[in-house]
Amino acid sequence: MVELFHMSETRYGPGDTIKGNGRDKVDEVIEAAFAAARPQNSLCRRKAVYCRAVTDFSMCGVDRGYIYKVASKTKPEVHDLSWLKDLELALIKQMYIEKYPVRISDYPDLTDDLLTRCANGYWSGKNTDDVTLEYLVPEATIVEVLSDVIVEAAATVDGWRP
Repeated sequence: MVELFHMSETRYGPGDTIKGNGRDKVDEVIEAAFAAARPQNSLCRRKAVYCRAVTDFSMCGVDRGYIYKVASKTKPEVHDLSWLKDLELALIKQMYIEKYPVRISDYPDLTDDLLTRCANGYWSGKNTDDVTLEYLVPEATIVEVLSDVIVEAAATVDGWRP
């Protein structure tokens, strides 16, 4: 089984159990589309603990946190979170097109078709050309605390080194 790592602003200790918090992980419009497309046998994103097989959290939508090595009793679901990239660009375009029309005019438009295509791609298990894998589990147990201070996610590019 693959080693799993988790980043959280919550301080945990070895043996502590983490469970999904029930909150949206991304914009509610995106999360609703992903929830609508979720196969019945797949884990609900709002109830999942998000992990990586590497200690690079720079592309995961988290800003900072402690870094943990975790274990799960269940086999993780593996998804390419890069399916969210076009959706996030579309949201940026929607919010800032008047302020930066030249810079972001090539970003995709947020449409029902884009939401459906990206949500279905995410749940299909197919990878994009720019793969960033996330591992979803219903709960995880802290095996080791890798950082005893908050780490900026941007500082984990290519893997965090203590």
